[in-house]
Formats: sequence, C-alpha cells, structure tokens
Amino acid sequence: MDKRVISVRRRCAIRAVFAATLLAITASFPAFATTQSRLTVVELYTSQGCSSCPPADALLGRLAKRQDILALTLPVTYWDYLGWTDKFAKPAHDARQRDYARRYSGGRVYTPQIVIDGAHREIGSHAKAVEAVIAIQQGSRKPVVPVLMTQRQDTFSIEIGEGVLPAGAPHATIWFIRFIPKREVAVRGGENSGKHITYTNIVEELSPIGMWQGDSLQIQLPREDIGLDGDKGIAVLVQLDGTGEIIGAGRFQLSSLVN
Repeated sequence: MDKRVISVRRRCAIRAVFAATLLAITASFPAFATTQSRLTVVELYTSQGCSSCPPADALLGRLAKRQDILALTLPVTYWDYLGWTDKFAKPAHDARQRDYARRYSGGRVYTPQIVIDGAHREIGSHAKAVEAVIAIQQGSRKPVVPVLMTQRQDTFSIEIGEGVLPAGAPHATIWFIRFIPKREVAVRGGENSGKHITYTNIVEELSPIGMWQGDSLQIQLPREDIGLDGDKGIAVLVQLDGTGEIIGAGRFQLSSLVN
C-alpha cells in the first residue's frame, strides 16, 4: 500500500507540515530504535514550586527506567507565583493539562497529577494507584498502532503503521516530543526552597506534526531541525482527538546520533 510522506521543517519548533506527496516506499530504513509493542505513556504534571510534587517526581524517575513505559515530565507554570519560577515550565503544558481536565474531570487541574495513556488520571504521588492502573492497562491492551523511528543520513523518519480508528474517531493527532532525559535542580525559593530535585524526561517541545487516519504514514524530519544539541530524547504519540486516548507511541534516544 502507498504511504503518505510528509516533509516537516521547523525554525525554532516544529509547527507545520508544509509539503505532502504520495509515493511507494520500497527502501528499507536501518532502524536505530523501534517500538513493536505498545508503550504505556505516563505523563506527570508537576512544578518546582509545589511542595507535594517531589514524591511524584521520584516516582516518575523510577517508572522511566522500565522499558515498557514512556514516562514524561510536563512542568506547569501556574504555581510560579508562590515564590519560585519553574525553569522548565511551559504554558503549553498548562493547556494540555486543562484539555485533559475539561475532557475528564470538569476542568479542575492540580499537581502532582499523572495521566496514563491519555485516558486515566491519578494523584501523581500515589504510587500504588498509578502502578495498579499501569498493570490494568497492560493487561487489557488494545491492538497497537505501530510506531517506527529511524535515521538515514540527514533525515529522521517516523513511520506510523496501518490500523483501525475507533468508531466515531475521524483521526488521531501525531505529537512530536523532544525531552531532556535528566536534570537536577537546586530550588532556592518557594515551597521547596533548599531542596535538590531530580527531574526525568522533561518535555521541552510538544508539537503536532500530522494526522493519522488509519493508513500507513511516513513523516520525514531533517535531522538538523529536531534539536540534536546535547543528550536529548524524542518521542512520538498517536493520540485520539489531540488529548484523548493514546493508541500508539514510540521513543528514540538522540545521544547515539550526536557524534
């Protein structure tokens, strides 16, 4: 079957798909990283200014060590007024959490909050509850939408395999994520003043780069445009209705490509 190939270029962030053509894919791409089985996606909404958040930050760090989990930290800005500005927080993270809240919990946002596979929400510091939901998700896994990420010369390729959308869903959003694997922060103000907190897989870019409608799809990103500065990781989510259920995910560690 033909695959749609979408070329994407960004300036400071990947924002738009600006060219698309159809072609038959015949070449085999050398795979640096693949996701053949579905990853469970765990998003933590946290803040350096939140006194309740350090246990959740530590929990995410433990979950990130598991090969079957894509753990992501999305720091929010709305506690900055308490006396310490979170250096990693972004309004886009606030907006994503609010979108989840409007969908599932009447608009209420809080930290620490964990969202699992875009469909389940738990208090981020409640480790047993979070791990129980992860186990349930993995025990009742729906058919996976395959996500394959490869690098060839100066082009990074994201391939989304064929699949079936749930009834009533016209498409799924493809999210490109670039993250920082680990940073320790010395907090010098606010509720966590004096603490050193380790953050894991901190999201620094979250951009929609296409729509998936069930057919095989390939997105090509010029390597220089995806931010290969230092030790970074990237991930791709296939998510219904932008912030609905996540039906496919993949990750790629960029450190192996820097040299």
